[in-house]
Amino acid sequence: MSTEEKVERERSIAIDKQIEDDWKRMKKEHKVLVLGTQGSGKSTIVKQMKIMVGGYTSDEMAEFRLVIYTNLVHLAKTIIWTMRKIGMDCVEEINRTGAEKIFAYEVGSDPSFRLAPDVANAIESLWKDPVIAIVMDKWPHYSDSDLLDSASYFFSHVQRIAQRDYLPCERDVLNARMTADGIAETKFQLGGSSIRVLDTSGLSSERKKWIHCFEAVASIIFCAALSDYDQVLPETNYQNRMVESLILFESVVNSRKIDKSADE
Repeated sequence: MSTEEKVERERSIAIDKQIEDDWKRMKKEHKVLVLGTQGSGKSTIVKQMKIMVGGYTSDEMAEFRLVIYTNLVHLAKTIIWTMRKIGMDCVEEINRTGAEKIFAYEVGSDPSFRLAPDVANAIESLWKDPVIAIVMDKWPHYSDSDLLDSASYFFSHVQRIAQRDYLPCERDVLNARMTADGIAETKFQLGGSSIRVLDTSGLSSERKKWIHCFEAVASIIFCAALSDYDQVLPETNYQNRMVESLILFESVVNSRKIDKSADE
């Protein structure tokens, strides 16, 4: 056997071994696809799964800090906007001034950014204003209802969140909301298996990307929020969210891609 033939044979053996190793790894890896409309709770379920099997590291939790700041300020601004939309104003004069401060405030993008203490004080005071009960009752008719559940939690913890050494806890992470663009992948170990969870964007404009995720799927989790029964999609302002979820579920279960994945 010539030297060239030996090299080719060794290369062929290495390729065969790589294919065998990849096959063994794939057999131990389970791919889970999480589907649903925007605001249906997909990302929250993925975060709960990660917490249950090991949780987040301190560095991973720190990555949610700016998201939580953004949520908190956005929620406060939405309250002010809703209040003005229904022709109301704060009862307390100090909160009228604070509302202007909040409305002009922007969260930075630098990881070293921290929430300003005076803005935190303004948000806390605004939340205690007598007009808030009326505004929160009107909120679902004027603003994104999927943020409503997080509002009370974050406003009640605004002073803790405003601390210079603030590090989000697991409950903060679960309540944090961010609009997912594309497909987010989360990996974790469960027993001797590797779990890959693909969290897809629920925006109707992003659903074409789902088709590339169905290959070799072990499980599909379809999420629908019961609170969607009287809500509309933010991107249309007329399509009922629950109806949209039913339509989407039907299209998913009847997809040829699922049949092909099941055959595999």
